[in-house]
Amino acid sequence: MSDEMLVDVYFLMDATGSMQNAINSVKNEIKDYVQGYCKCNPGVKLAYGLGTYRDISDSRPYNFIQTINSNVDTLVNNLSLIRATGGGDQLEGQVIPLSLLNYKAAKWRPGALRLVAWYGDHGAHSSRIYNGKTYDKQTALDNLLETNTIVIGLSVGNNKLNQQGIAQYITSETSGRYVEDVKYDKLCCTLFDEISERLHLKKVPSPSRTHSLAMES
Repeated sequence: MSDEMLVDVYFLMDATGSMQNAINSVKNEIKDYVQGYCKCNPGVKLAYGLGTYRDISDSRPYNFIQTINSNVDTLVNNLSLIRATGGGDQLEGQVIPLSLLNYKAAKWRPGALRLVAWYGDHGAHSSRIYNGKTYDKQTALDNLLETNTIVIGLSVGNNKLNQQGIAQYITSETSGRYVEDVKYDKLCCTLFDEISERLHLKKVPSPSRTHSLAMES
């Protein structure tokens, strides 16, 4: 490994009603994992982005909250502001943010490994029309491939992220990975293990978990 390796991770999270526990889990554990990861791999310089999605019928079908930023406290604070609401027909509109992320949201650092950590518990509508444009799995894939962005799909909760086969398609075609049935207390561990394996780096010992995963009011 070179003296310094830039790794940008954009957290793209389903923010419909069933996802609050998953959002809380990432918020509660991410800082411990980042600190452990940087201690084990001091040459790695991490930075983070954050966005959410719901469906086209919800008041905010997607929200690009944070461009790539190296301050993990900023990520934690922004995760704290997310309230899981909406949804209803199970399938969500994630093809929209996946199609737009590189253009509007990410601001990847030059030379960085670019990863999307895609957390969700239900599958995607095959296409969605938003502001007069049609977005589907192919527009999503074209957008991601344009900037060599790798997608790690993490299926949580109801464990139906690949319900329509789109998650498996996107992760495979971007040289990423789709992971089934990730438990709430493994959401950060699974992601960082994937990064470690991909870059042949040391894995992070699981930090002690002192935070409750109970849903916040």
